[in-house]
Amino acid sequence: MPITNTARSSSPVTFSIANHIGHGLGLLLCLFNVLVGLSPEAREGSGYGGNVWIALVVLGAIGAVALLASWITKASTPRRIGGVALILVGVANLALLFIPDIGTEGRIASSVAALVQIGAAILILLPRREST
Repeated sequence: MPITNTARSSSPVTFSIANHIGHGLGLLLCLFNVLVGLSPEAREGSGYGGNVWIALVVLGAIGAVALLASWITKASTPRRIGGVALILVGVANLALLFIPDIGTEGRIASSVAALVQIGAAILILLPRREST
């Protein structure tokens, strides 16, 4: 019985334009999440509203490092980690809608932030293309 090797394509995998836009936007959003989480206003309040800054800082830092590593190395694992970090922060933003102390402006800002972060994650996680 002959031994057969499955040949992998030697062509490098590159990011599409959507992947590049998603990485740039995602990196900016992650850095913004860290800055917002470190602001003194983020630590005000009690319960979930007072502790959401921890999620913003931790997930923002993890996402920023992962997306930067993904952009440089074109590796799949950091790309997925960065995308998931953005989705988790987006879900945390949606949970802020149920805090009674947040006014209408806060609810609108939270909804828009969640949509933008989940949209950036979708662009990041789109399939890459193989260059020929």
